[in-house]
Amino acid sequence: LLMMATQHRVLPLVHHRLRGSGADWPVPGSVRDASAASFRRYSLRAAKAQRALARCLAILAEAGIGVTALKGAWLAFHAYPQPGLRPLRDLDLLVARGQAQPAFERLLAAGFKPMLGKTGDLSSYMRVKHQLPPLRCPETGICVELHHRCLHGGDGTPDLPDDPGFRARLISGTVGGRPLTYMGREHLLLHLVIHSALDHQFDNGPGILPDVAMVLTSGPFDWACFWALAERFEAEKAALLILTMAERLWGVSQVDWQGRLARAEAISPALLHAAMRLSLRDLQSGKRLAVLGDIDARAGGAAKVWFVLGKVFPRPLLLRAVYGEPDSPLGWPGLYFRRWRDMLARRLASGQTVSAHDRADLAALSAWVGQR
Repeated sequence: LLMMATQHRVLPLVHHRLRGSGADWPVPGSVRDASAASFRRYSLRAAKAQRALARCLAILAEAGIGVTALKGAWLAFHAYPQPGLRPLRDLDLLVARGQAQPAFERLLAAGFKPMLGKTGDLSSYMRVKHQLPPLRCPETGICVELHHRCLHGGDGTPDLPDDPGFRARLISGTVGGRPLTYMGREHLLLHLVIHSALDHQFDNGPGILPDVAMVLTSGPFDWACFWALAERFEAEKAALLILTMAERLWGVSQVDWQGRLARAEAISPALLHAAMRLSLRDLQSGKRLAVLGDIDARAGGAAKVWFVLGKVFPRPLLLRAVYGEPDSPLGWPGLYFRRWRDMLARRLASGQTVSAHDRADLAALSAWVGQR
C-alpha cells in the first residue's frame, strides 16, 4: 500500500485521512509516520513550486508574455485544503503559440536548464508536441513545461482556448505580486478528464478522483457549459466514466447529469473496476501498455505492422524535434540509431512486463470511450 501510494503521489492524502475520519483506524505507526513524512516533503515542494512559478512570471512579464497556469498549480494552491495534499510533479504554463519560443528562450537566458540535456529543433517540436521541452528552475529544481496547447494534438486540431468562452471564464490571480490566470472550473474539469482517460488511459494514477472532487467543491460550477464542452471536444463518454467513478468510488455528490443520469447508471461495475485497475498499475509499465493497446486497437495484421514500423522508423519531423537537424543528409541514419538506442534504454529501464489482464482492461476502456 505504501509503495503504491508513494508511486501515485497520494500518500499525503492518506495522511490527511488518517488525521481525520481515520484517526481511530488500527493502522501501523510506520504507515502513519511514512504518510506524515510524505505530506511534509510535498508541502516543502509546493513552496518551491510557488517560488518557481513566481520566478517564471517575473521573467516572462518583462517580455510582455502572459501566462495561464494549468491544472496542478490552481488545484494545489486554491482547491485542496493544503498545497501539500496535491503533489506537483511539474508546473504547466500555457502561453500563446506565437510567444512560446520567445518565452522558452527567455527562461533559458535566465538560467533554466533543459531537463533532457538537449532541446532539439523547437519549431519542429511544437508541430509534434503540445508543449516545449521541459526546463528545470535553477533555484528550486522544479520542472517547468511551457505549453502552446492545452490538449494533445497537432496544428489544426481543436484545443480548449478555441472555445469562445475560454477567456471569459479564466480565473485571475497573483503569485509573488505578478498577475496570472487559471483556467475556469469547467474547462479545467474537462482538461482533467481528457488528460486522464483519453490521453493517458489512467496511467497518471487515481489522483483524478480527488481532483474532480476538489474542483466541484471549490466554487460555482456551470454544468450546462461543461457538458456542451464535453460534446464539442468528443469527450462526453470519458466524462461520464470519470464522474461515475467519482460518485461511486469517491463519494462525490455534486454531479448534475443534465439528462445523462441513465447513461451514467448503465456503466457497469466491471468497466469502473477496469478503469481503476488501470489507474493503479505500476507506472513503469504505462508507456509499454499504451503502445500495446494501440497495436491491439488496430484491425488486421497489416495495420498493426504499419503502426510498429511507424514507431521504429518515425517521420523525420519527430527526429528533428527531439535531436535537432542533422549536420548533413548523411546524418539521418545516425539520428535513427540514437532513436533506437533511446527506445532500448527506456525498455531496459522499465523492467516491467505487461499482463494480459492490463491489456484486457485497456481494450475495454478504449472500446467504451471510443463509442459514439
